[in-house]
Amino acid sequence: MADDKKNSDTQESVEQQSTPIQCLLRRKGGTKVTFGHNLVNQKTYHFKPLDSSDENSPHVCNVDNEEHADRLLSIRESYRLYRGDASYVDKIEVTKGAAIDEDAFTNRFDDILSIDFDTAENDTVKDWAKETLELTPSHSAKIREKAASLDVEEKKGDNMNELLRKIGKAMQEEERAANDQASKGK
Repeated sequence: MADDKKNSDTQESVEQQSTPIQCLLRRKGGTKVTFGHNLVNQKTYHFKPLDSSDENSPHVCNVDNEEHADRLLSIRESYRLYRGDASYVDKIEVTKGAAIDEDAFTNRFDDILSIDFDTAENDTVKDWAKETLELTPSHSAKIREKAASLDVEEKKGDNMNELLRKIGKAMQEEERAANDQASKGK
């Protein structure tokens, strides 16, 4: 029984172990990285200087999720395992763009190939259709007309959002074909 408790405690300490990771980008106030889209399950890591009075102090955060640690460490230009060593790293100070808000990373739909119509949220598809096609899901006749012009097949049960997704995919195929044609012409 005592062995069971000891094994349980050891297992808990292994599960709760965290990985110290250093962010090579040095932003004033540190760098915050958030994983997850659902607010309930989001996890934010704050990489900040170990010694706030030393401008050369490494920006470190203990990452307690193994998948998150693996993902960060896969970005070799920005993150590395922190071992407490004093090995030299050029200071990569980020000043331009450090104050950019989340809207800066919102797709403005100028590159149709950057949109994944299979996994995009319905609101994203609606926004794309409104901005690019100047249509909303309430324009069912115009959406069907656009679908027909692209040889998109409407199946029984397709709502307008689903039809807009199919239109988007067809437009992506046209874009890829145009890119391939242009590449061959060079």
